Amino acid sequence: MIEEVGYNYLNMEEAGYYGPVYNVVITYKKSIKLVDQIFEKAWIDLNQGLKTAYGFQIVNGEGDICAEGSTRHIVVKKEGDQFKPVQFKKAYPEWF
Repeated sequence: MIEEVGYNYLNMEEAGYYGPVYNVVITYKKSIKLVDQIFEKAWIDLNQGLKTAYGFQIVNGEGDICAEGSTRHIVVKKEGDQFKPVQFKKAYPEWF
């Protein structure tokens, strides 16, 4: 999703920044079979200095919502063998 707006997560990692998931919420609404065609709809719910939240829906080929939920991420910078939370807004102001 971030590539669609001109950013690259791999470049971010090469610079020592990571966005690990610290919370996942998902509600299953309808079963999906292995042969079903599915689509993911995703959007940014929250983009603050220290955390980002994404919302998502998994939709089948008939347009039925099969699952929906959210993920929350923090941004950390790797310094040696340690990871420290950072204000993402300061590291990448162009994302805001």
